[in-house]
Amino acid sequence: MNQRLRPTLPHAWSAVSPGLAELVSTIRHCWDQDAEARISAANVTERMKALREINQREREEADVTNEDDNRRRMNAANANSERRGVPEEHELTPLIINGRSRQDAALANT
Repeated sequence: MNQRLRPTLPHAWSAVSPGLAELVSTIRHCWDQDAEARISAANVTERMKALREINQREREEADVTNEDDNRRRMNAANANSERRGVPEEHELTPLIINGRSRQDAALANT
């Protein structure tokens, strides 16, 4: 922020998701050249709470989509197995680790 300059934020970030768009907006408001126009710390805190809620909704929507995609892939694979005469006990089933699918376990570790 030397010489009233601010880092540039890629415009594409705002198009990625509503959560990222809100973060970019908050950053830009924090960087306002006019100190009186900058948002307060309390306002930033409120925006971050809202951002967490947006992020949680996006994750839940992605989980539902991923579950649906996984279910379709498993159904297709099972149908292929039936056509090839593979015994039922060899059909594809999701890998469950500690009560979570492999994908859910990987997300929890990130």
